[in-house]
Amino acid sequence: MRTLILALMFFFSSLVSADEVSVALAANFASTFDKISAQFKTNTGHTVVASMGSSGALYAQIVNGAPYEVFLSADAERPRMLVERGNAVSGTTSTYAIGRLVLWSSKPTLVDNKGALLKSGFNGRIAIANPVTAPYGLAAQQTLERLGLWNTMQKTVVRGQNITQTFQFAASGSVDAAFISLSQIKSGDYVGKGSYWLVPQTFHDPIEQQLVLLKKGKHRPAAKALIEFIRSSEGRKIIAHAGYDE
Repeated sequence: MRTLILALMFFFSSLVSADEVSVALAANFASTFDKISAQFKTNTGHTVVASMGSSGALYAQIVNGAPYEVFLSADAERPRMLVERGNAVSGTTSTYAIGRLVLWSSKPTLVDNKGALLKSGFNGRIAIANPVTAPYGLAAQQTLERLGLWNTMQKTVVRGQNITQTFQFAASGSVDAAFISLSQIKSGDYVGKGSYWLVPQTFHDPIEQQLVLLKKGKHRPAAKALIEFIRSSEGRKIIAHAGYDE
């Protein structure tokens, strides 16, 4: 009986102290973060409100005063710049995932597993995220440049605002294929569907995704707890299962 009373006391005290965390979230990480935030809520009682977009667009919002407490970027550059500007807390940046780029099509036989489609004179429409604001878009551009195709494909390349819109272009059939994150086809309704080429990591700069505690979250225990959970073995397991390298 005493054990039950103590357990109930702990449960209700955790509910009383439960808080809400505001997160700026790179679009490619959305489906994975759904699982992380759900488990985080189960473990702590804290809830997460995430605003999704390209890393560049979210960076601009943060600089202009958006009330986010934690930033999960798809690159390492923008968290570093936020620390330098004083918008984020020094010493809190860390890599939470290494992204993998794929060329994916909803058509089961269109994309081979060696990327030969691109070298075959293919003139269909291919979507990439905006290279200026989206790290996966930049990686796609670097891949096409390495293959000597960037200039010749300008008329057939379609740019999405972020990696989620880019994926939607391919999923809907609006384009023939798209450069997206591997994690996007390892979750949801598209597991095992379509065809894809896993782009060698040597074809582009590493997609080192970093997080940082923002200035508005400096004194917020729930924001710090979220970062600790993402870094924990439980959080890392979710991330690895979603198709990211550590």
